[in-house]
Amino acid sequence: MRFAAGVVMPGRPGDAAATLLCAQAFPAMPTNDDVLFAAMMLWGYGVILAVLILFGDKLVRAR
Repeated sequence: MRFAAGVVMPGRPGDAAATLLCAQAFPAMPTNDDVLFAAMMLWGYGVILAVLILFGDKLVRAR
């Protein structure tokens, strides 16, 4: 669990800032798509966290 949190947590502040400043970070994206961007980022981190919780221990010990 600590391994999964250590992989996922460092990226969260950067994505939170990118979501807050979505119009400046991604000027080509329509301004009302920032909610969709935030949802996709949250979903992506959830998938990464779930995979690392389920299989991360096996990946670390395999070496």
